[in-house]
Amino acid sequence: MVKKISKLNQVFEQYIDPIVKKDGGNVEVYEVKDGVNGEIIVYIQYSGKCVGCAAANGATKEKIQTILRDTLSKKIIVIPVDLPHTHDDDLIEQLENETTLNIKKRKINL
Repeated sequence: MVKKISKLNQVFEQYIDPIVKKDGGNVEVYEVKDGVNGEIIVYIQYSGKCVGCAAANGATKEKIQTILRDTLSKKIIVIPVDLPHTHDDDLIEQLENETTLNIKKRKINL
């Protein structure tokens, strides 16, 4: 797991941070967990101008996920967290399950 986090940090520093920071935002890896079916769940936390931005949970999240998948693993799933709500484990579990179901659906359609 330490190796995964080290590689994640390198990718964030090299590719993701410059994109987010040019608009006055910041993003950090909050937590990394192994998923149910071999996925790597990467929880990210926004700060700066990213907080409350409509693109943060849409286009920006997708761009971050694409960069991580292209550079590290196709099995990476990015989930933004909002620190005041991180105690809501049911919501996080629901997001993980929905993402896992979407992955399974895609695999079936291939």
